[in-house]
Amino acid sequence: MNTSLLGIINWIISKNGEDILGDPKRLKPLFKYLAQNEPLDERIAFGRCIEIGSYKRLKKAKTNNARLKIKTILIQKLNKNTGINIQQCTNAIDLLDIAIYKNLAQKQIPFKKTKQYFNLISIKYNQIIKNVGNWFRKTTNKLKNKKSILITAAAIIIIILSFIAINKQTIIKPETNISVEDDLLELQRIIEHQEALSARIEQLRNQIEENNKTTNNNPLVSQVGTSEQSQLIERLNNELLMEMLVSKRQGMKDINGRILVNVVPVNYKNRNFRMNPNNLRNTVNESINLISQHARAYNINISFNAVFDNRNNGRYISINNSTEALNLYQRFSNSSYDFSILVLAIDTVERSYISYRENYTHAIMWFKDQNAHSANTLAHEIYHAFGAEDLYYEQGVVTREVEQNFRTLVGNSIMLSSSNTRLDPINAWLIGWNKNPEPWYAWFVNKRDTTNIDFF
Repeated sequence: MNTSLLGIINWIISKNGEDILGDPKRLKPLFKYLAQNEPLDERIAFGRCIEIGSYKRLKKAKTNNARLKIKTILIQKLNKNTGINIQQCTNAIDLLDIAIYKNLAQKQIPFKKTKQYFNLISIKYNQIIKNVGNWFRKTTNKLKNKKSILITAAAIIIIILSFIAINKQTIIKPETNISVEDDLLELQRIIEHQEALSARIEQLRNQIEENNKTTNNNPLVSQVGTSEQSQLIERLNNELLMEMLVSKRQGMKDINGRILVNVVPVNYKNRNFRMNPNNLRNTVNESINLISQHARAYNINISFNAVFDNRNNGRYISINNSTEALNLYQRFSNSSYDFSILVLAIDTVERSYISYRENYTHAIMWFKDQNAHSANTLAHEIYHAFGAEDLYYEQGVVTREVEQNFRTLVGNSIMLSSSNTRLDPINAWLIGWNKNPEPWYAWFVNKRDTTNIDFF
C-alpha cells in the first residue's frame, strides 16, 4: 500500500470534500500536480479507477460484505477495461476504499496540525508580500526615473518567484508520517528563509535609493547605476534559472559506461511478427553508432552491446499494452551493465513511443516508419530512455512557441525531428553529457503537458 499516495488523496478530500472522488474533472488537476512524484503506474491505475465510476459504486455499499463484493467487481472491471495488472488494480481500489471509509490502522497525516502550520505559513507569507507592496509604493514615489521603477519591480518579482519555487512543495504538497516536531522545524526553516528574503529586499531598496541620489547629482553616474541594477537583476535571474536546472537533474543518471540493448520481436495485440528479425541488425547498429558519435563529441565513454532475442521457446512473446511491455523490463535487464534498454520490435506501421515506470524502467515500442524500422527513430526513443525530452510542436502537448524558440536558439536536433542526426546541448545536459549548461536551458525543461494524452 502506497501510504504517500493515500496521504495525497486524503489531503485532497480534506480540502475539497469527499465527493471530489466522483468528479474526475475536478480531481484531475489536483491529483496530477500533487502526485507527480509518485510511481507512474500507481497514478495511472488510480486515475482509471476514478474514471470508471468506482467511487459511486463503493458508496452504495450498505455492509462490509457488500463492499467486498463491489471491490471484487471493480477490480475485475478495471483489469478488463484497461489491461492494468490485477495487483495494481487491487491496490487502486483499496486506496479508494480506504480514502472513503478511513479503515486504515496505519498512522495518517495529522491534518488538523498540518492545517494550523499551513495557515501560519500563509500568514507570514502574506505579511511579507504586504510589506513588499508598501515599500514598493513608497519607493516608486521617490524614484522619478521610470526605468528604475521597472527594474525595482523586476527585482522584487524575481525574489518572490524564487521564494515560491523554493517553498512550493513544502507549502502545497502533503507528506505522510511527519511528526509534529518535524512540522515545527520545517515551519521555522520557512520563516527564516522568508526573513532572509526580506533582508535581501531591504538591501536592494537601499542600493536603489543610493543610486537614485547619485543620479540626481550626476547624469553620467546615472548610466552606471542603471547598468549595475541591470547586472544585478541578470545575476538574480541566472541564479534562479540555474537553481531550477539543478532541481531538474536531481535523481537523474549520468549516462555512460556499458549499455545493453535488448531487441525483442513481439506479437502486438492481433499483429503477429512476420518479418525476419535478422533484418533489424543493421538498423539497430546504425542507431547505436549514431548515439556513440554524439557521446564522443561530448567526450563521454560509452559502449553498446546489442542482443537480439528472436524466439521464446519457439514462439514470439505476445503483449497487448504498454503495461505488459513494462513488466518485461526486469526479465531482460542485466545488472552487470551500467544501463539496460528494452526495445520491443513490432511488425506494423505506427508511431513509436516509450513507456516509463519509476527508476528508469521503460519499454520502447518500436513500430515501422513507412513500412520499415528507422534507425533515427530508435535513437530518438533510446535518448528518451536516457532521460531526454521532446521539443517538437504537438497540439495540446508542446506549444509552437517551444519549438520556435528552440529552433531560434539551438537549431535542430534528433529530439525535434528524427530525420535530424544532431543531439542538442539541452538534451545532452539532461542525460549528463553536457557539463556546462546555460541558465536559459531552464525555459525548455518540463514543457510537455501530457494532460490530453493520459488522464492521470
